[in-house]
Amino acid sequence: MASARRRQAQYDQQICLWGLEAPKWLRASQVLLAGMKGLGAEIAKNLILAGVKGLTMLDHEQVRCCELIPPLLWLPFPA
Repeated sequence: MASARRRQAQYDQQICLWGLEAPKWLRASQVLLAGMKGLGAEIAKNLILAGVKGLTMLDHEQVRCCELIPPLLWLPFPA
């Protein structure tokens, strides 16, 4: 029961906007985000905070950490 309350608190804004089914489809969503500079990084952060199941980030060139806003999203990928 406590986990259901925590989940409802986490998704309260989505429930108000989109109804009770929103958290279910958010948790089941796989998202491909193309473009990781500026706005793309902010969208990625918001999708993660919204609770999507999976997020694949794609850019047409190598992204440097100084180009990301916020730079918190930069996790070096082992080669």
